[in-house]
Amino acid sequence: MVSVILHGTLASFLAGIATIVGAIPILVFKKRPKHAVIDFLLALASGVMLAASAFSLILPALEEKGVWWTIFGLTLGGLLIFLTDKLLEKFSPTSHHYLELGEKMKYERTHRGILVVSALILHNIPEGLAVGVSFSLTGGTDIGIALAIAIGLQNMPEGLAVAIPLLESNMKKKKVLLLVTISGLIEPLSAFLGLLMVEQFRVVVPIALAIAAGAMIYLVTIELLPETHSHGNKYIVSLGMFLGFILLLILQYSGFFG
Repeated sequence: MVSVILHGTLASFLAGIATIVGAIPILVFKKRPKHAVIDFLLALASGVMLAASAFSLILPALEEKGVWWTIFGLTLGGLLIFLTDKLLEKFSPTSHHYLELGEKMKYERTHRGILVVSALILHNIPEGLAVGVSFSLTGGTDIGIALAIAIGLQNMPEGLAVAIPLLESNMKKKKVLLLVTISGLIEPLSAFLGLLMVEQFRVVVPIALAIAAGAMIYLVTIELLPETHSHGNKYIVSLGMFLGFILLLILQYSGFFG
């Protein structure tokens, strides 16, 4: 059992670290990339997130819990990010008339970055639990490893989605890296819990997946996509969305990764 816990936690740790790996390209830029590059990368991440919500989160929830529990989870996930959004607005000074336009944009981007971090934490908790539960099942090591690899690969563009708005708010790169790391390391912590309490979490995981999907869909539609379309790069954004969606399908169904 100790070996299973160790292997499961390590596999999920590597999947979580992939979030940091995905953010590295944007963190090493010395100069701010052009709007077209930022919009394309955000659209790519959005495509991956929407496809992951549909195929990695909603489908398993439907198969395990049926349509009504899945709808409940989706609604709750969207509501959680909506309430986080409103809470941030309440305590944000962006509405104060004395702020200059540049300062307002800075606060709005910080706001967006915090929302992305919140959604990814909600996303990574059930994914980590799913990896932990998979390793705990009889003969589940191969399934758990394949699942951790697929999750790790989809975590890379999600790391970009966290880093970009935070960097655009002029947050220091060390702080951005810290927030990306926190969002990624939630996954192995959740996997460890799943490994220790497999029977309890086996029932909860499908609903948690639906909650994560609701959070991700809300985030993409209300924050990321409007931002990508705000600079007149609609064709580049559409290409990024399509490529991100296709990328997740390849990771999920091509058989390249188990």
